[in-house]
Amino acid sequence: MRYFLLCFLFFSLYADENFDLYKLHGKEKGPTLLVFGGIHGNEPGGFFAAAILTQHYKITKGALWIVPNTNKESIIKNRRGSHGDLNRKFSSILKSDKDIYIIKDIKSLITDKEVDLVLNLHDGHGFFRQKYQNTIFNPGAWGQTCVIDQMELDQNSSFANLGCIAQQVSDKLNKHLLQDHHGFNVRNTKTKKRKSEMQHSLTYFAINNSKPAFAIETSKELQTTALKVYYQLRAIEAFMQIMGISYQRDFELDSQNVNNLTKKGGKVVINSNISLNLDNLRKYLSFIPLQSNKNELYFSHPLGGAVESNGFIDLYIGHKKISRLKKAKFIIQKCEGPFEAIIDGKKKSIHLPSEVKIMDDIVFNAPRGYRLNVIGFTDSRYKNELGIKIARPLKRFSLDKQENRFRAEFYKDNAFCGMVILNYVARKNE
Repeated sequence: MRYFLLCFLFFSLYADENFDLYKLHGKEKGPTLLVFGGIHGNEPGGFFAAAILTQHYKITKGALWIVPNTNKESIIKNRRGSHGDLNRKFSSILKSDKDIYIIKDIKSLITDKEVDLVLNLHDGHGFFRQKYQNTIFNPGAWGQTCVIDQMELDQNSSFANLGCIAQQVSDKLNKHLLQDHHGFNVRNTKTKKRKSEMQHSLTYFAINNSKPAFAIETSKELQTTALKVYYQLRAIEAFMQIMGISYQRDFELDSQNVNNLTKKGGKVVINSNISLNLDNLRKYLSFIPLQSNKNELYFSHPLGGAVESNGFIDLYIGHKKISRLKKAKFIIQKCEGPFEAIIDGKKKSIHLPSEVKIMDDIVFNAPRGYRLNVIGFTDSRYKNELGIKIARPLKRFSLDKQENRFRAEFYKDNAFCGMVILNYVARKNE
């Protein structure tokens, strides 16, 4: 378990094997909204929207709790549920079920005394309409709906009028439609009366534990993930406004900005000695110095994940496979750095792992016993590239598709101990 608290951001993170919980707290007290994304692993609108909340929103009044990767394994596999439908296990679950601990943790979160309202984010098929039009627009569709299990809570709550709140949210969303047929409606499943499979769902568990709960369903027929995320964020903001939660975001909420944000991958740190920028990373990278197994990976993106198999590590952001790393198996040892480097004629101190920008060349210096290998820099005179000028290596050895970033690998006593990424940039007047 890891727990971090950054007081100046009023932000904290709880992480375990099951999922990650981000807590954004404002300076001023107020209600707490709990948001779940990714309970179904093949519904990216929900989990990418939740991820953007953790990275680009700041709460000034109240609190926003976010689980962006509720069903981690299923998200990577792009499946509804790897061990069955996770959203159908809240009324009862077998002790042998592999999802039992996830369910227990979700229930514990929902029933937390600080939580005032619960949202479950989904992508649903079609566009819900009260009257049948065709196979896409009909009463059986789930897309573009604010879903409630009943009109009101049986228990007292500040947000007990579920039907009224759902209609307010839908009305707010309908003021920001990108196309007319994207309109939102309220869908009341009348779960208790109809005794449907919805009685096993997260939201029905919540309302039976005195917690107002809603599902937001964007349409799977929307052409891009970014469009789904756009409407999910609009819906979440509508709930925060109704609840009296004040917030700020660091971007203008439009479809283009959301599209750009969904493509950001952040960084991954591997074994504390390799740091890779996942934006524009090549789809396949060979001979990366790694341990034979049990490599430690830490992603800056909340949807970052990895699958390690014999000889390879696959890197993911959500359901998107970013790159496959082919292992070059080494003993991993920590370097004693920082090291001295002369970058474009200026002396600097370099830590491992890190990335440095270079216009012309770089010279690394390190104590006796270290060896440097810059991948793609070929000069037969040198077996150790410490102390010599390193100009731009061959482009085909670059880490990124733009052919600007290259690997500078440090070794000590035949053990790999760290990597510096050389980022060659153009001069301003070029």
